[in-house]
Amino acid sequence: MLGSIRLPHAIALLLPWLLVSSGVAAQGLVRSPGVDYFGADLRTLESVPLDGCERACADDPDCLAFTYDQRSGWCFLKSGPGEARAAPGARSGYRPGLLWDDPGALPETLAFIPPDARALAREQARALALEAAPGQGLATLARAAPGETPAQRRARLRALLRLAPADAAAWRALAETALAVAAEDWRARDEALAAALNAARLTPEDGAALALLGRAFAARESWPEAIRATRAALALHEDAPLRAEYARLLAEHGFRVLDHAIDADAADPRICVRFSEPIASDRAEIGDFVRVDGDPDLALQPERDQLCLDGVRHGQGYRVRLRAGLPSAAGEVLARDVDLELYVRDRAPLARFQSRAYVLPRGSGVRLPVVSVNSARLALELYRVDDRALTQVREEGLFERQLDRWSRERIAERLGSALWSGSVAVDARRNQEVSTGIPLDALVERFEPGVYLLTARPQELSAERDGALASQWFVVSDLGLSALTGADGLHVLVRALGTAEPRAGVRLRLVAVNDRVLGETRSDAAGYARFAPGLLRGRGGDAPALLVAEAEEAAGDYAFLDLARAPFDLRDRGVAGRPPAAALDVFLSSERGAYRPGESVVLTALVRDRLAAAVTGLTTTLVVERPDGHVARRQRLDDQGGGAYRAQVALADTAMHGTWRARLHADPEGPALAEVAFLVEDFVPERVELVAELPPGPLDPAALPDLGLEASYRYGAPGAGLQLDGELRVVARDQLEAAPGFRFGLADEDFTPLGAALPPRRADAAGRARMPLVLPELDPTTRPLALTLQVRASEDGARPVERRLTRALRDPAPRLGARALFDDRVEQGASAAFELIALDPGGERIAVERARWTLARLETRFQWYRLDDRWRYEPIVTSRRVASGELALGAGMPARLETAVDWGSYRLSVEDDAGRALPVALDFDAGWTTAPGREDTPDLLGVTLDRPGYAVGERARVRLEPRFAGTATVLVVGERLLARRQVEVPAEGLTLELPVEAEWGAGAYVCVLLHRPLDAAAGRMPGRAIGLRWAAVDPGARRLGVAIEAPALARPRAPLEVTLQVAGVTPAVPVHVTLAAVDTGILALTDHPAPAPDDWYFGQRRLGTEIRDLYGRLIDPFGATPGVVRSGGDGGILERRAPPPTEPLLALQSEILEVDAEGRARVRLALPQFEGRVRLAAMAWSADGVGHAARELLVRDPVSVRASLPALLAPGDRSRLGLELTAFEGVSGAARVEVTPLGPLRIPVAARGHDVVLTPGAPVALDLPLSATAAGEGALRVRLVPPVGAPIERRFALEVRDQRAATLSRRWYRLAPGERWRPAADALAGLAPAGASLVLADAAMTGIDVAGPLLALDRYAYRCTEQRVSRALPLLTLADRARALEAPREVAARLTETLAEVLASQRADGGFGRWGQDGGSAWLDAYVSDFLVRAEAHGLAVPAPALALALDNLANQVAYAPEFSHGGESLAYALAVLARAGRADLGDLRYYLDARLEHFATPLARAQLGAALARYGEQERAARAFASAVAMTPPGDADGWREDYGSWLRDRAGVVVLAAESGVALEAPAQLLAGLDPEGALSTQELAWLARAAGVLSGPDDEGVLPLRLDPAALAAAPWIENSGEGPLTLVETRIGVPEGAVAAGGVGYRISRRYHDLDGRALDPAALVQGQRLVVVLDVESSRARRGRLLVVDPLPGGLAIDSPRLLGGDGAAGHDWLGETVEWPLHQSFGRDALVVALERDETAPRRFRLAYRARAVAPGVFTLAPARVEDMYRPRLRGWGASGELQVAPPAP
Repeated sequence: MLGSIRLPHAIALLLPWLLVSSGVAAQGLVRSPGVDYFGADLRTLESVPLDGCERACADDPDCLAFTYDQRSGWCFLKSGPGEARAAPGARSGYRPGLLWDDPGALPETLAFIPPDARALAREQARALALEAAPGQGLATLARAAPGETPAQRRARLRALLRLAPADAAAWRALAETALAVAAEDWRARDEALAAALNAARLTPEDGAALALLGRAFAARESWPEAIRATRAALALHEDAPLRAEYARLLAEHGFRVLDHAIDADAADPRICVRFSEPIASDRAEIGDFVRVDGDPDLALQPERDQLCLDGVRHGQGYRVRLRAGLPSAAGEVLARDVDLELYVRDRAPLARFQSRAYVLPRGSGVRLPVVSVNSARLALELYRVDDRALTQVREEGLFERQLDRWSRERIAERLGSALWSGSVAVDARRNQEVSTGIPLDALVERFEPGVYLLTARPQELSAERDGALASQWFVVSDLGLSALTGADGLHVLVRALGTAEPRAGVRLRLVAVNDRVLGETRSDAAGYARFAPGLLRGRGGDAPALLVAEAEEAAGDYAFLDLARAPFDLRDRGVAGRPPAAALDVFLSSERGAYRPGESVVLTALVRDRLAAAVTGLTTTLVVERPDGHVARRQRLDDQGGGAYRAQVALADTAMHGTWRARLHADPEGPALAEVAFLVEDFVPERVELVAELPPGPLDPAALPDLGLEASYRYGAPGAGLQLDGELRVVARDQLEAAPGFRFGLADEDFTPLGAALPPRRADAAGRARMPLVLPELDPTTRPLALTLQVRASEDGARPVERRLTRALRDPAPRLGARALFDDRVEQGASAAFELIALDPGGERIAVERARWTLARLETRFQWYRLDDRWRYEPIVTSRRVASGELALGAGMPARLETAVDWGSYRLSVEDDAGRALPVALDFDAGWTTAPGREDTPDLLGVTLDRPGYAVGERARVRLEPRFAGTATVLVVGERLLARRQVEVPAEGLTLELPVEAEWGAGAYVCVLLHRPLDAAAGRMPGRAIGLRWAAVDPGARRLGVAIEAPALARPRAPLEVTLQVAGVTPAVPVHVTLAAVDTGILALTDHPAPAPDDWYFGQRRLGTEIRDLYGRLIDPFGATPGVVRSGGDGGILERRAPPPTEPLLALQSEILEVDAEGRARVRLALPQFEGRVRLAAMAWSADGVGHAARELLVRDPVSVRASLPALLAPGDRSRLGLELTAFEGVSGAARVEVTPLGPLRIPVAARGHDVVLTPGAPVALDLPLSATAAGEGALRVRLVPPVGAPIERRFALEVRDQRAATLSRRWYRLAPGERWRPAADALAGLAPAGASLVLADAAMTGIDVAGPLLALDRYAYRCTEQRVSRALPLLTLADRARALEAPREVAARLTETLAEVLASQRADGGFGRWGQDGGSAWLDAYVSDFLVRAEAHGLAVPAPALALALDNLANQVAYAPEFSHGGESLAYALAVLARAGRADLGDLRYYLDARLEHFATPLARAQLGAALARYGEQERAARAFASAVAMTPPGDADGWREDYGSWLRDRAGVVVLAAESGVALEAPAQLLAGLDPEGALSTQELAWLARAAGVLSGPDDEGVLPLRLDPAALAAAPWIENSGEGPLTLVETRIGVPEGAVAAGGVGYRISRRYHDLDGRALDPAALVQGQRLVVVLDVESSRARRGRLLVVDPLPGGLAIDSPRLLGGDGAAGHDWLGETVEWPLHQSFGRDALVVALERDETAPRRFRLAYRARAVAPGVFTLAPARVEDMYRPRLRGWGASGELQVAPPAP
């Protein structure tokens, strides 16, 4: 019987898989004719039609299936597709997308199933549901046919499951069928596993099903899962053969010990045992199963799949027993005891040098320290590299490296010489590191100029052993070198390391990379010398490389300094500000930071010298670059007064979005003098100002403060009643502001960002609100945490204004930090150096008595698996300890740790032995190429000034606070060295005075270098400290005083008079000014500052001099290492702070004006209709002075009129017009408001006029019903008659647009001679009247017309570069036909518009992107270039450089085109375009025709080759090419995916077009285009080539009435069309329009569904939303099979909904939305408009068949709105498409 309500046991078990959360939107149903789904009834509907039954199920969130009895009209709604039974009078259906929506809801017996297996089963079930309905009935499919092959059996079972998805027996049979061939086919193994799991989830208590699942896992060699499934089967049903199989699985593949490793070479050795899978992480649980004889107190450390024993000792044996029952992480246990006899051998003999330093101070005993382990004697070899070969050694990367045998041989034989070899006895304390000083004076009698190399190896190791030897490069010297590089050259200071006194008479040489001596000099009595700046300007081999010093009075006293090493980073000493001034110092500014396409960017530049004096009369070049780096404009600029340059850069309407850059050059080929960035985006100015406040500094997570918010309208009214909401996110970081450069927390610790919604609030009457902050529950972590708040103020009907705050969360405990003293990686065999600190929770340095550190080598292996027909892998990381130790951390300077490393990846871990401080671990690599190292940052010397600024002639008092006494060199430094003196500084400090001179310019740095001598007796190394401080110089009268005189309040739609006043003007000195007036709502988008040239020229500058020395490269024979403290910062990039809406703008810029004798200039600004605040920003400049001023003024009417509207409406929509009237300036009394709807908008007559009473500051709200009748441009005119004054009129535009997709259909009529015909009056019935049209055209003998394709191309709304060209290319030859359909001016404008659009997509290499600069291809390059060549011939103004660049690109592609056996589509097109332009090589064309023709894969490619040959008069060869193209037959996948966007139809149309153009006659060309489907969807490629083919075949137009375009009103008077010719006439009637009525979901090849959820994932009913409610829109797209495609997904937005955040949810952007699962985050193209979300993406065969898009939206306007279907289509196979169901969105006003 139909519709039974009893649930069989199997179906009851199935229900947990089928039930989903309520409120799921309607989506397509899989229909099963002749099938009754028995059981699982929800409710019964009587006497309903079939489509009513389907709609009832789609509208019921609990209905997952239905059965309909056609005889009685009864409809049984069901909670799932139960047992399928054959029933001829029944029709059933189910929802495929909901069967596996909750993959985590498996029954307990299947809880072990991994995610990849669940995904396979889910995808298999969905794919079967999407397959075509079988032609056979259920009963036939349930029976096996005689002699059925495995393939036939598989096909039958899949068809059966399409009808009966809950048939567990059919799933088991499918799994058995796949397993039979699984050994040879991995696809069969995947299918077997998926089918077995689908069977088991239906019958989880069936032992046979679980046994089958175990076999399926075993076939995929997923042994842990195979064992668990088999064990679960035995628990349900004992079976002897299965028990034996289970025992075999356990023995061969069960949880077991694989091997073990002993880290014997570490100072603290350990033993690690590796298992076949991860072990349990509970140490206490594991400890019960581990016994170590002789030392039971060893520490156990579980580490993923290995168990390590810490605390073992060298030279000792251990017996380790691992007892049976030791658990794995997955619950498996060790089957038997495992006994291991282990011995920790002694450490292998080792030798290493401790440092990469290379200067050994003379007088320190001349002993070179080396560290050894377990060696009694070290074999040593000493080499010397002569001074002349030093640069070569450095360039080859040998200097400071640990050298292998080949490198040592090269030094001995080619670059240097071997001096000595021998050995040295060392103390061989067993397994301990011993430091020994090698007496160099015993090895070298006299040190010569050059560098020495000493290698060491334990004599116990063979000399032939591969690998790097311990290597120490060194010089022995008393010369301490410091170098300062500035604009005035290289300044050198030479001091004695032993005494810190200046060294006079030292010979100094500047040596280039190519070993050429660039210059030579000697140090004076103060130890100072200078090299001219010209010597530093060499490039390549002439670039300076080394500073070499040699003291002739001390034989062999030689040193050098590497000038290629990075200079000191002194940002922690106060180095900040703008870049140092060049010879031409340019201030370049724009009046704002954001522009919309079609606007003009106004740039102003001031050119000055180093001292800020104007440089006049120059000719400069402005270069404007697009975001892709392509030069969009190059313009010559002349001086327009006082060294000022102004340019107005017009942006095209299609200007590329993103960050543009403008650069000013003195030499067009030289470097830029200045650069400014600006944003081009579709935006709307912020109308609301939002201020968010939190206390400064880290926040206590246990006592978070409230978030204070204040909102106001920019026209002066408080934001009373505005909705305020937002989210908080907690993210982990690895740095703290208290210790820049240090890392904190464990590097391998994952922390998932946590998010939560902030409680929404409504602003009070003053616009204020407070939000409590409540953190989500935080998992314990060692990493520092930060709280990020994103808050919004939402104005009705508009996108919100957002603000973001970030605060660190206070640490719960002290923490350790580590900083690597190297960049990126360490050289193989070198020492890795680190600094370690400890901080209290407040960020202050504290001491830690004992910190334990461990250095472990990381080893990564990969576990591969398949998911969604795609190979994926999971990295498995294990660690092996190589070194460890202890050290104390002080509260002052950081502790230093240095340890040698070999090649590989490493992790340094440091923990507090007392367990009070949080540990730290950081990862790094060793080996391969290393970047030039960073210099050790010098010790800090305290330098303070008595005042922040000085006038020229005053004296600056400088206070020095040293950490040690010594000799100091005091320098005054800018871009050059300005002053120098030497002083002795006692330990208690010193105060000195410096005269401030005019050459200091805007200011200078007082830089002090303090040096301390060597003290061998105390074991103290030479030292140095550096301190500096910026001393500003008051510019005095050079800072021009500028005032802006303007009213505080101005009226819109009226002129504004502004007076600029510059103080102190003299008639002899011209002063120029300029003024910008910009809406502060625009400025807020990018936080654009007011242009301030005086801050630029007179503000602090970064240090323009680089400082280096060799004190950080001293070898310490005493073991003391100086500490290093350094802090840094990050640069910024231009960032937009608000989403991009659209509204009118106020942004005005004056010309450059000269002030009068009184210092005044008057500017008249024409203000448009506007309400808000405007910033007036003025710049002034003279020959030697600059200044600026900025102030804001308010622009508004006496009564503000603010409208709240939806973004757009659809025909039939009903909404509300909200008007808010706010009186200002004392306006009070009765007023009249009249609203007039224009266009298709309607407001009831009774609601159009209102009498109101205005009170100053008190808003008056009006709420008017608003509706739309038809598509079109609408507007609302509001006229307010206030109590006093003139009426105020405002106009608000509102478009009415039908968001549903238009359709195109064709019908052919054949008229005999003399026959008449005209279209029926109801020919457009069923289409919405607005926009519907009927086009009549003559198809001649071709069966196709020109007009239909042209109109279809015009209606294609979403245009990438290919689609833009396809829309325009036919117009070049069919302009007359197109003009018959629309105005001639529109055709010309479209061609010009397309030309500008495609040129905007041109890349720097001449190619073209498909969406902007992204996603291009060689074929697309040729297609666009073809258009450009034809457009130029047509008379369009194609820029010559752009066309040349495009053709060069094609020529390059032809030049490097490889040979091919099947393909050549882009090559053929490139040759055709080059031939049309006269740039093809005839030899190439002949070669490809004669030798490679049959290898071209498509008819179009062969025809293009023929067309190219015809261009050169090769008609015979051209005819052969076309004949070959015509003779080609469609392949089996003629409509498959193609690189060239094509299809077989497109190709045949192209053959017709090119043959006609080439003068090649084809036999029956119209037959090539026969069989065109009248209802078939066509791609833009097919439409473009068909239109051109129709034009070729139909001949020139006659003077008749065709083509003819008729709208619904014109149909009644449609003319008769008579065939007055002698032959038959074929007419094509093309219907274009939007179908009326509801749309049911459907598709061919694709399905798409749309759902609405709240931010926590709960389903929402789109008919029950509330204004202001935030939601997540989820689009699920599914392909019926794996296929490649270029997909376009469109989700039309109803008028009541607006996109809340212009980004797809995915990755970090989906934090707080974990319920979404995996989503597409970065497609090829995405557009967030007011009307729709548009996403373009490419999918290949390996991609999952199902993908998800999600975005945040907000209900912004109340009313009832049409919900147009979401759509997906393959753009170049549009027959493959899917669409959702239409519906209704209802938004209720918020509760009072």
